[in-house]
Amino acid sequence: MKYDSIVQLRKDVKDANEEKALQAINLLIKNKETVSFQKVASAIGVHKSTLYRNERVRNAIEQYIEHPKLFRSADSTRTLLKLEEIKTRQLQQKCTRLEKQIGSDTNYKEQCQKLQAKLKELEEILAERDGEGW
Repeated sequence: MKYDSIVQLRKDVKDANEEKALQAINLLIKNKETVSFQKVASAIGVHKSTLYRNERVRNAIEQYIEHPKLFRSADSTRTLLKLEEIKTRQLQQKCTRLEKQIGSDTNYKEQCQKLQAKLKELEEILAERDGEGW
């Protein structure tokens, strides 16, 4: 039970830091300041690594760095959501490309099975040689 309460406390702190970071990002944008990991970390009193470990905050800052012009609108929260959608769409496109690459090789599974069989054969040969004192 003690462990569960520690885990819950840590989750609460993580959630609070995420909320503070997103608010700090919005404030920096409203004040027309540059958003960076260092500025956000300083604003909320955490180390930069805390921001890097939080995927949502990291994505928001990275999206601002990549597309600063999109953040000049009055409603930066809506912009953050839009950028998360863009990031999701980019990941979906990347997955589609990878699926096409794998799908274009019709013998992919067959090749994997052959390579696994060859690996097993080589492992058996090495085991035999080890037994013979190679």
